[in-house]
Amino acid sequence: MKTKTQLTYSDLETQISALRDRLDDCRDLQKENDAKVRAASTLVTVSREFAMAYHAHPWPHEAVYEAGQKLIKAARQV
Repeated sequence: MKTKTQLTYSDLETQISALRDRLDDCRDLQKENDAKVRAASTLVTVSREFAMAYHAHPWPHEAVYEAGQKLIKAARQV
């Protein structure tokens, strides 16, 4: 078994490569999380628009239908 002082250059390269791989994985997860946050934010905004359209117009009304379609589309993104 090697001690810390006996690490070779190759060992260090292997460890650095593994750390780079983990960093890439973390960046990928961050991108996924950012996308989920954007989708959730859009869903909240569209939900508000639907609520305003629903309260402003009697059902059935084209504005309510369109807002509902946007809401369904945003919900599918989450």
